[in-house]
Amino acid sequence: MVDNSAFDVGVSYLPVPNEEERQGVIIGGASLWMAADIDEAKQQAAWEFMKHLSTPEVQAKWHVETGYFAINPAAYEETIVQEQWAQYPQMKVTVDQLSETEATTATQGALISVFPEARQKVVTAMESLYQGTDPKEALDRAAEETDRALEAAARK
Repeated sequence: MVDNSAFDVGVSYLPVPNEEERQGVIIGGASLWMAADIDEAKQQAAWEFMKHLSTPEVQAKWHVETGYFAINPAAYEETIVQEQWAQYPQMKVTVDQLSETEATTATQGALISVFPEARQKVVTAMESLYQGTDPKEALDRAAEETDRALEAAARK
């Protein structure tokens, strides 16, 4: 980060009309995806690259150099992040606001049928990948569970 402005830059949580109404924020775009219709060798290479991009070390560097949210929360414990936050505490404000956000209907994301539930199924599948679950098995499970949720919603 470069400190070359002629003025101080301040940051704060997003404003609300009154503090008791604060519910938090939502985030989007911090995800990695791979195309299904590529050959197996390219999928394996892409998977290895995605695992590399997801490491705390890479996510920490990405966060301090761009200000983007890390998709791996362990990145925030890395020395590079802690040093950057000590020098530029304003970088931590948005991370704090997101981590303090309470799950409510206003912060759970899109309200499209079973979207919040489907999103959680994918998150759970992605987390299981980091614990060694076969990628196809994990994502097939997420797809099947999401299909069941959609079928149940359609019956209502």
